[in-house]
Amino acid sequence: MVTTKGLMVTHIFDNGAALADELHESLDMPSAYGVTVLLLCNEDKSYYDRQIIRIPAGKCARQTGIYKYNEYGMAKTVPVVTISDR
Repeated sequence: MVTTKGLMVTHIFDNGAALADELHESLDMPSAYGVTVLLLCNEDKSYYDRQIIRIPAGKCARQTGIYKYNEYGMAKTVPVVTISDR
């Protein structure tokens, strides 16, 4: 389990996948210490900048892999997650 908190989309890739930051516990803003994750795109789901994704009670963001990319010349690695039952 990566998180049970909400996520805020921060970047959309050309293929429709999105980077999202974990939200602060009580605020609708990214946590300074939260994790960044990749959400994969599928036919029935699309993402937009600053979209808030709520994780329903009894569910969590669970890691299904890793994704590597470059940001400003620096290599980054983040977990790929899906929202599923705990």
